Amino acid sequence: MAHSSSLASPFTVEDRKRVESRWGFSTLSQESLSA
Repeated sequence: MAHSSSLASPFTVEDRKRVESRWGFSTLSQESLSA
């Protein structure tokens, strides 16, 4: 399911990991709430 989430996401996997490291939480959780 990660592939579909990446396609729906406005940023790339690298940006996602960068955000996760900065904010300290997984953006996947945010996507799950949005979905």
